[in-house]
Amino acid sequence: TMSSGLYSFAYRLFDKVICQSTDMYNDMIENSNIPKSNIVVINNPITDKFKLKQKNKSDEKRLLTLITVGSFKKQKGHLRLLEVLARLNFDFKYYMVGDGHQKEEIFKAIDKYNLHKKIVHIPFTKNVAKYLSISDYFIQGSYVEGFPNCLIESCAVGTPIIAFDAPGGLNEIITSGVNGYIVKDSIEFINYLKAPYHWKPEEVRQVVMDKFSKDIILSKYENLFLNLLK
Repeated sequence: TMSSGLYSFAYRLFDKVICQSTDMYNDMIENSNIPKSNIVVINNPITDKFKLKQKNKSDEKRLLTLITVGSFKKQKGHLRLLEVLARLNFDFKYYMVGDGHQKEEIFKAIDKYNLHKKIVHIPFTKNVAKYLSISDYFIQGSYVEGFPNCLIESCAVGTPIIAFDAPGGLNEIITSGVNGYIVKDSIEFINYLKAPYHWKPEEVRQVVMDKFSKDIILSKYENLFLNLLK
């Protein structure tokens, strides 16, 4: 494995280093000797396969449907999401899409909180867009992220996000009250889950399309390459 010193040296050999988020950019500035002028932020694009869903049912008796997509590992925060869900005093359905080495611990927690009837575990699917479309919220428990593509994909289909605050680009993806919320603790998380549902899929989608559409991101790469050639 390459040491951090070797990584820092290798980075200095490049004309440009591309960061996927502003958080990555700030970390690179703080922890490397790379000149700021050699670092650029270009986010990941949204692919064309994530189509806008139909408007969610709005009757008062609707069953709240939640989803998380991610590997079952500690930094993804599944256990603290389960702790939050165990404190809800109403029924819901929760799709957990993913697998990993923390699976046994996660399922022990599901049994502990008596949530097994409310949770559908999907180890793997090629049709993530389908499950995002039938969900009301993408819930995110991560303690740290890279640049979470699954969040912009969720917004691309019109499903808003409730996420614990964490480094990794959340503040670039989520505009509070428009396509989701970034929360500081479990109490705030629960309050948002309990609040009346008011989201419009087209508005949720537009937030990320304005920032991460394929045309916008490709244009940024094109400008980068043209500037390098100059």
